Amino acid sequence: MRDHWREYQRRRHRDVGRLVEAIAANTPLRDGFAARHATDTIWALVTWHPVSLLVEERGWSEADVAAWLEDLLGALLLPRVVPRTPDESA
Repeated sequence: MRDHWREYQRRRHRDVGRLVEAIAANTPLRDGFAARHATDTIWALVTWHPVSLLVEERGWSEADVAAWLEDLLGALLLPRVVPRTPDESA
């Protein structure tokens, strides 16, 4: 059983790495956040347990989870955007 769990985790980590690589190919990652570190972070945070808690215990829909994942990935991976003040507009 342990070997199956480890293989499952290796596949998940590989798949998360592919996702991070695809994002990094289209936009730079946040300063100081290397793809390997980003992969490890997403792999550790986005598992069945938090999703199960949100869906089963808090009643989130599939759309809610998808929006949460989009927000989470954006916040973790993408450069922080500082909103412009009105006097900074073009």
